Order: sequence, then structure tokens, then C-alpha cells
Amino acid sequence: MTGAIVVAGDDDDGFIGIRRPAEPASLLALAARDLVAVTTGVAAALGDAADQHRADAAEAARYLLISDPARVIALGPALVASRRGADEGYAGTPSPGACAARALAEAWRGEPQTTAAIVEAGAAALPEQGRDVLAGVVRFLRQWNDDTPVPAPAVREAAAFLLRRLDGGWGGRVADEATDELLAFATDYPADVLPSGDALLAALLAACQPPPTPSLYVPGGDAKPADEYLRALEQMNERAGRHRRRRDLAQAVGRLARHDPDSIVPKVSTLLSASTGDRNLDATTRAALVDLLAESVTPVTVATVLPTLFTSLLSTDVAVRAAAVGLWQSCARSARTLPDDLTDLAQTLLLDPYVAVHSAMLRSFGSLRLPDATAAGLGRPSRRGRRLGGPALRRPARDRRSVARGAGVDRRGLLRPTRSRLRPPASPARARPDG
Repeated sequence: MTGAIVVAGDDDDGFIGIRRPAEPASLLALAARDLVAVTTGVAAALGDAADQHRADAAEAARYLLISDPARVIALGPALVASRRGADEGYAGTPSPGACAARALAEAWRGEPQTTAAIVEAGAAALPEQGRDVLAGVVRFLRQWNDDTPVPAPAVREAAAFLLRRLDGGWGGRVADEATDELLAFATDYPADVLPSGDALLAALLAACQPPPTPSLYVPGGDAKPADEYLRALEQMNERAGRHRRRRDLAQAVGRLARHDPDSIVPKVSTLLSASTGDRNLDATTRAALVDLLAESVTPVTVATVLPTLFTSLLSTDVAVRAAAVGLWQSCARSARTLPDDLTDLAQTLLLDPYVAVHSAMLRSFGSLRLPDATAAGLGRPSRRGRRLGGPALRRPARDRRSVARGAGVDRRGLLRPTRSRLRPPASPARARPDG
């Protein structure tokens, strides 16, 4: 039995390639003769202290689950319990965690609900590092060396599983990776993820909520000047994570809306006109919804999106105007012609006093399909004595450099860092008392 388990896994060296390919024939022959004994032996090997032995046992379990996914009832708990923390990840070293996740993914293809229940039940007894790899089971459903499509029930259960990870109960890293996987599944299998469209939209709205008070750092004793900086770093990290989740979720729902506009776009239009009374929350939510629409635009839906585009470009919120430039770019890519009224807004947006707006215009200027005469006119000196960088691509190199310098762009076409007019708040250590 031990020899059959060992030869079922390949002996892989990352530097010289696979030295010995996997040979599961003997294991499958033993399973056909005495399945109970083989299952018991593999489950016992999954509890071994050596990483190599657990990796071989996980590979053996994978072949057993490929032949019959229902065997996950006996092998699934042992695979989940075989986690001992993060894998080393070096070439030539065993990866029992990844092997266990790969085996569970094979069971997920045939028995998605049962496998998901086993994974979630076993994750409660694992540390956070163990949950990170365990949550990646759904990632192995899409194999890089196999183009076989994932079964629809497995995709639907994976979408539901990933949505449950967005609450942060398994850690912030798992939540971030869950949004990445949701975006990948929405791109590759939009018809199967579409039943979860309302839940994805609700998750996007939840990601627009202000972050809670950070609790990772709890100062002890008297407050020190460094405490405020540590809290500020935690808040910045939390904002960056939520921004990434909003972006991924908006793109995922946008891919679903591109597949079936009638089920998503009307709901988005209704949410854009709603208000919570909190100006910051409304601006963040509308900007995310505009990003969603930018991802969903097709030649068929351009006419439906144009009223939202005009409203967003004229919004009083900076984030909404900046996101609307991306929506304008998507409409220009999907339609041959756009209303002339958009052309009149180009110079206004290029001269917007906020960096987020005119930077978005500079990045998207070449794909907005502005008329040549209008684009050339935007390069002339404005009343403020500055030049705009839009038509620089149509000018000689010498004029192009002068236009770029006036627009805050370096010779490589990248935005130059400019000195902000806003001064940072005084630190607690340097604050002076009144009077």
C-alpha cells in the first residue's frame, strides 16, 4: 500500500523537471480490489508528519477522486486536516497544501456542494495560514494545462463559496483573492455566475461602505506619537484593500452585465439615482457603479448608457467625473460616432482643477475619438496660459515636448509628480499649543 501511494505522486524537481512521472495504475488496481483498505491507507498517510509523505498521499487521493468524486466523503476531511501551515514554495520541496487543494478541486468538479461543506467545516479548526491555501481550492478548478470547461454546478457553487469569503471571516487576504477569482469566473463563465449577479452587486455596495475602525493594533499603556502613525498605516492599508475589492467586483458585475444587460443595467441605473444622505458614501458608490457600466458597454447598450454618461461627466463629485471619463472611453470603443455634445465637454474636463479628472482625460485622450479639428484646437494656449497635452500625438516631436511639459507629462508620456497645494496636517509630536 505504501509503495502504491508513493508512485502515485510524481517526483518533481523545479530545476531539472519531473524526474519520475506519476504512476497511479497500481493504486487504482488496489482500489478496484479493496476500496475500503485503500481509502483507509490514504487517509492515514495524509496525517503523516513528513511533508513529502502527505504530498504523495494527496496526489493518491486526487486520482481516487478523479475516478469517483463521491469518495470525497471519506477522503475530504483527511485532506482538509492535512494542512500544517503554508508550503515552503521552493523548487524541489514538497507542497502538501497545494496537492490537497488540487485533490479537493477534482472532487469539487463532481460533488461541489458536498466538497464545499467539507472545506468550510474543516476550515474552522485551521489557522489563518491554513485557510489561505484551503480557500484556493476553487482556483484549481481552472487548470492551466487543461482546457476542459468547469461544470456549471461547480462554477455556481464556487461563486457562492467566494461570496461568503468577502466578509473577511477567513482574513483580509482571502477576501482579496476571492474578488480576483470572482472576476476570473465572471469572465470565463458569465452564464453560470449570472444567478449570483444580485449577490455580487450587493457585495459591491457593501465594499463602498466606509471601512470600520481598525483593530489590528491596540496600543498598551500611555499613548505614544507612533500610535497615531500606526493607526494611519492601518487605515491606508484597509482603504487600499477595499478599493481593490471595489474595482474587482465592479469589473465582475460589468462582465455579467455585458453578457445579459437586461438583468443588471436597469438595477444599476436605479442605484445611480438613489441617495443615502451621506455625500462621501454616495460619491464612492456612484463612482463604482460608473466603473461597472464602463466594463459592461457593448455596441448594443451604448445608446442606453449615454444619458448616464452625460450626467456623470457633469457631476459635482470628483470621483464620479473621473470614473465617467472611463465610461466615455468605453463608449467610444463600442460606437462609431458619439454625440457632438461630448466634444464640447473635452476642454472643460481637461481644465478640471482636480488631478483625478484631468489626469483621467490625459490618459484616455487618444481613445475618445474626438474630431481632428477639435483635438488640434485643444492644444492651443488656454486663458490660463497653459497648454493641453491631448493633440501632442499629432504634432512634431519638438512641439510635442513643449505641449507635454505644459500638461505635466514627461518625455516618456508619463505624468510628472506635481507639488500639492494642500499641506499635510501637523504631526502630534510637532503640533504647537495655541497661544
